[in-house]
Amino acid sequence: MKSAAILTAAMILFVACGGGPARVESMLLGSDADRLGNITQTGLDYTFKKPANNRKASDLINSIYFQGDCIHFSFTLNRPVPGDKVSVTFSAPGGRQSMPAERLEVRRNTVLGITTSFTVYGFSLVGSILERFHKNELEGPPPADGYCCRDIPFEITLEIDDEQGRVRETMKSAFRIRYE
Repeated sequence: MKSAAILTAAMILFVACGGGPARVESMLLGSDADRLGNITQTGLDYTFKKPANNRKASDLINSIYFQGDCIHFSFTLNRPVPGDKVSVTFSAPGGRQSMPAERLEVRRNTVLGITTSFTVYGFSLVGSILERFHKNELEGPPPADGYCCRDIPFEITLEIDDEQGRVRETMKSAFRIRYE
């Protein structure tokens, strides 16, 4: 009897929450995440070793790329979405340059075996983002500040387009790099 009541409540909750376009309940960014996509470090400040040979902007950006630091994202949704119907894009302000997230996963969140929400999470490398945002400057000299100590603004956009509707949510942020 008790299990029937729990099953009925779960079915009502699923039907009530499952229809219509997905709703984004939270959007988080950070410089680190655990294996389940939970942001574990919320700051977007990065410290790199500055290479000695920076004749071109691409030399500096490649050095940052190979140090492997990432901008992680984690978006909580109210209902399931098929992974192939989700995209996340990093864009320079005004949409001048953009790139898809390098890693994208969709995960079901459960408590005591009952689905409570869904998380879209992943990352892109700081070096990849710099390279895309400055792709027309790669062969020239790096900027005098080496991109150091200033906000580098970006927008991150989550798009879901499935049979229950289309959702587009954008968050503005910035990251900052320093050198040892």
